[in-house]
Amino acid sequence: ANITDNTGVERAWVKIKTPLGTTEEKNMTLLSGTNKSGIWNLTYKAESIGIYNFTIWANDSSSNEANSTENNFTTYGYSKVTWISPTGSFPVGTILNLTCLVEDANTSEGIANYLVTFWRNGTEIGQNYTNQTGYAVYHWNTTRLMGTYIVNCTISDDLLYNDTDQNNAYTTIEILVPKITV
Repeated sequence: ANITDNTGVERAWVKIKTPLGTTEEKNMTLLSGTNKSGIWNLTYKAESIGIYNFTIWANDSSSNEANSTENNFTTYGYSKVTWISPTGSFPVGTILNLTCLVEDANTSEGIANYLVTFWRNGTEIGQNYTNQTGYAVYHWNTTRLMGTYIVNCTISDDLLYNDTDQNNAYTTIEILVPKITV
C-alpha cells in the first residue's frame, strides 16, 4: 500500500476479516521509500478457502489515524474425488448407493455442497451434491440390467475449488441375474 503523511507514518497495519468470521490485525512493514511517503507491505498466509475483507490503517507521530476503504481477495483450493462404495457383484434389481467423497486435495477435509455427476458406462445417470462431510450418494436402480458396468463419479471446477487430475473415480460392478436350469 502507498501510504503518505506529512509528519511521518509511525505504524501501518491491516485488519482482516476471514471467511470463518474472525478478525485478525497484522502489522505492515515499510518496503520502500520513507515513512513520509512509502510503500508498506504485508505478506499474509490465508488459512481458509473463501473471501477475505481487509482495511489498511495507519497512524502518525501526532496520533492521527486514517484508513482505506474495505477491499477483498478470494482464496481458492483444489478438489479431488474418491470412489467409496459399492464394489463387487449384486443381484439384478438391487438399489445400490453409489458413494463418492470430494475432498480438499491439500487438507483432505470433505467439501460440502459440491456437485458430483454419476455415470454408467459413459452415460450420465444422475447428479447429487455432497453433504457436510463431503460425501455424495446416488441411488442406482439396477432393475432390468445385467452384466458388468463401469460406474464412476466426476467433479468439475466449483465456485471456490479447482478440480485436479483426480476428478474422476470409478469401479466395476457386476449385476447378476438368477441362473435357472431345467
